[in-house]
Amino acid sequence: MVSLTGTAVAALLCNTRPKKYDRNFNCELYSRIYKTLVGILNGIFETSERKYHVLMHSIYNTIYGSKVNMVCDPETDEALMFLDIDAMPDSGEE
Repeated sequence: MVSLTGTAVAALLCNTRPKKYDRNFNCELYSRIYKTLVGILNGIFETSERKYHVLMHSIYNTIYGSKVNMVCDPETDEALMFLDIDAMPDSGEE
């Protein structure tokens, strides 16, 4: 997920470049970015599983840590009104 998110950010940054840049979707460009990011994360993991864990923990805390004490957001509650959560399957099996 980290590599996918990084690729999405790279795509966004590429699309905000000046017009001289080709803004058409380029699968090869983005797949190279994704593979590079996966390779970097794999390299960190292979070098030190502990440091990889600390990095992932830090990313997790940065994203979710600030939401621990958050009270329900009224906008989220409104969005959930349109979902029939009770009708959603509990597992992938039918």
